[in-house]
Amino acid sequence: MSTNAGPTRRTVPLPETDRLPRVGKIRLGEAVPTGKTDRFGAAVVRPKALEHFRVVADESGITSAEAAESFTAHYGAEPTVIRAQLAGATPDDVMEGAWRLYGTGKLKRKCDGTECDERTKTGGWITSACICTARDIAADADDHCKLSYAVNLFLPDVRGFGVWQVETGSEISVRRMAAWLRLMHEMRSRRGGDLWLVEFELALVPIQVAPAGKAMTVYVLDPRAIATPREMLTAGIAPAGALEAGPANPPPAADEDGEALSGEIDDEEGDGEGGVTADPEPPPPGPL
Repeated sequence: MSTNAGPTRRTVPLPETDRLPRVGKIRLGEAVPTGKTDRFGAAVVRPKALEHFRVVADESGITSAEAAESFTAHYGAEPTVIRAQLAGATPDDVMEGAWRLYGTGKLKRKCDGTECDERTKTGGWITSACICTARDIAADADDHCKLSYAVNLFLPDVRGFGVWQVETGSEISVRRMAAWLRLMHEMRSRRGGDLWLVEFELALVPIQVAPAGKAMTVYVLDPRAIATPREMLTAGIAPAGALEAGPANPPPAADEDGEALSGEIDDEEGDGEGGVTADPEPPPPGPL
């Protein structure tokens, strides 16, 4: 036994977490009343896609009034382009896919197709096997989870320190974001870099689709570089010589008509913007 002037400095490690502090959600649509009520007398709403980003304070507390006011003060009430930074090292860190079910403005279930987290009546969460599979819920049923992706961003010009999320279920938006993130990550990783804090512009743009042969306009996410390729690839990376030499690029692939492919994204018809919009139902997860 020894005598000390005071207690020895001993510490307990911080708890592990894979979640970053969240500031708010950037929405791509809104809920509008249908004029109907359910069996409990609550108003029935339907999703409506918007032509601009929307940030409002919500009852769930995801987006505070202060964060919403700061966003509107900088971008206005109906922005179609925002400046953001990526909040993650890899494409999978930045863009999280899951099967989700919402109700009364809150997330009710979140599933990876195998395990499911479900909100309890008291606000807690329980983990179980995929509920849609266990209860044999039809893929087109209202209470079947829908596949969507949450893009994690920092907004450097908006008050609040933490992550903003943009959620979409649009196949077109998902493909565009995933392709851009993978290309950026592949190029930056050749110099030992990653995607953390890469700054870019995110736009909501109109495109024409024709589900069931009927032409319509939908709005999808479109990531845009704000600098030259050299600047984007070296931002935040210490100089380390030239890019590592990779294999020689093959010639452009030829399509069935023998012409070189242009590299444009081939948007399938029938896709609309996700989140609160009426996209075509995604296929069920593997076990369904």
